[in-house]
Amino acid sequence: YWHQIEKGAMLLGFKLKEGDAGQDWNEGDLTVAFVRPGGPAADAGIAVGDVIESVDGHAVTGEDKSRYYTLTRVKAGTKLSLGLQGDRTVELVAGKPL
Repeated sequence: YWHQIEKGAMLLGFKLKEGDAGQDWNEGDLTVAFVRPGGPAADAGIAVGDVIESVDGHAVTGEDKSRYYTLTRVKAGTKLSLGLQGDRTVELVAGKPL
């Protein structure tokens, strides 16, 4: 499952921290672990340690965490709005696959 999430996230220019072994998927946050220099996320101001709480206004925390994969699996050129912890919102445009 994480491979599918990471594939979509790289179009956005970042990778998420993987959950701990044995951790339930709905536990924990969607924490940014890597930001590709010059990628869409970097251009939007996303940084390592940012926690994603919503995508296009849809919550992706707790029981709604599974929505993240569906909402971020987009084609190059698609504009997304990510709500980050701390009441920050950033907009980015998905890049082309590397």
